[in-house]
Amino acid sequence: MKRISRHWVEGIGGEINPSRKTALSRVRVVDTVQNILQEFAKRRKSIRTVATGARKSKGSLTYPEFLKRTAKEKNLLFLFGTGWGLERSLVEQADYKLDPIYGISNYNHLPVRSAVAVILDRLYGRIE
Repeated sequence: MKRISRHWVEGIGGEINPSRKTALSRVRVVDTVQNILQEFAKRRKSIRTVATGARKSKGSLTYPEFLKRTAKEKNLLFLFGTGWGLERSLVEQADYKLDPIYGISNYNHLPVRSAVAVILDRLYGRIE
């Protein structure tokens, strides 16, 4: 991930696509979730974790329920599972759990980048 980020921020990619450089210059790569939580704690900023994946978790929220509960929160760290899901302890310790994206069949797996796009659009996309 660091190599990809450097390409777009410091390398030729940023020259070719300045808006991508701007967006990715805000990305920070960390080794563990615990590291980012510790960084927020050092800055005395609170952060809440949100876990989601292809499998429904106990206590998971629908998107409208999640938006209602988090309307006034500023710092949310989204944790997205890959094809094998998130480590169970990350899901269990998450402050919020989001329902998976359901399709037209029982098979509800999407590439993680597609799932991220759909979820962020459902939560924060512009509604006209």
